[in-house]
Amino acid sequence: MVALNYTMFVDKVANGTKRQTIRANSKAHPGCMLQHYEGQRTKKCRKLRPDDVCLSVINVVLMEKVAQPAGNTAFVGKVHLDEFAKNDGFDTYEDMWAFFKARANEHGEFHGKLIKW
Repeated sequence: MVALNYTMFVDKVANGTKRQTIRANSKAHPGCMLQHYEGQRTKKCRKLRPDDVCLSVINVVLMEKVAQPAGNTAFVGKVHLDEFAKNDGFDTYEDMWAFFKARANEHGEFHGKLIKW
C-alpha cells in the first residue's frame, strides 16, 4: 500500500473526479493499493476515499510549454496541455506550471511520476 497526502484538490480526489497525481518521488507501482489522505501526520488526518488500485506509474517531465510523459509523444499546444492539466485538477497548464515551476531544476524541468488510479 502507498499512502498519498493531498493539500490541493482534496474535494476532487474525494469525489473521484481527480484520478491521477504527479509526485517527485513515489513507491507506487501498477497493481498496488493507493490510500488517499488529507492532513497526514496530524490530528486532523482523514481518509478521502476508499483505496484504489494503481493503474500506472509513468515518468514525466514538465516544462513551461511542454509536458513529456515517458515513451509518449509530448503534450504541446494550449489545448493538449490544458487537457493534461485538467486531468490533474488544475484549470490550465499555466496554473499547473506555476505550481511545478517552484519545484523545477536549474534547467527549468520538473521530473516526476504520473500516478493513475
